Amino acid sequence: QYEGYLPAPGGAVDNVRVEHLEPEDFWARYICARRPVLIRGHLRDESWQATKWTDEYLIEHAGAAELLVEQRKEEEGFGKGIKVRKTFAEVVQQASSGDDKHYLTTQEVPLQNNGLPGIYTAPISHLAQDFPVQPILLGNLVPYQL
Repeated sequence: QYEGYLPAPGGAVDNVRVEHLEPEDFWARYICARRPVLIRGHLRDESWQATKWTDEYLIEHAGAAELLVEQRKEEEGFGKGIKVRKTFAEVVQQASSGDDKHYLTTQEVPLQNNGLPGIYTAPISHLAQDFPVQPILLGNLVPYQL
């Protein structure tokens, strides 16, 4: 049973530059381990347009999106299922202020008209024009949802 990810005492979520990550390493250290990571920098993909993603841009284009956000207590890890509703604007503002008690986790993907789940959900659905569906960093992984 997954017990959630708990940073070491006094530790924090890893903060890694994207140019220091290779797909195999990203998979082993973070995806497979279900370990949160803050990735800094920009993807190497030509279709990556998220260099426009300032706090102001994100709030303007996706700020009204309603999300479920994981909230943790000081002594607990992420992955415990304590979720609160916030707008994406609130999430961006809290992250910018250094808040590390909230985590933007997987969102429910709405069904399409054909009854199948879509690939995007908020806030990504508001920003989908700015990035590739399968970035190089994911290697051979095919996203199930974004």
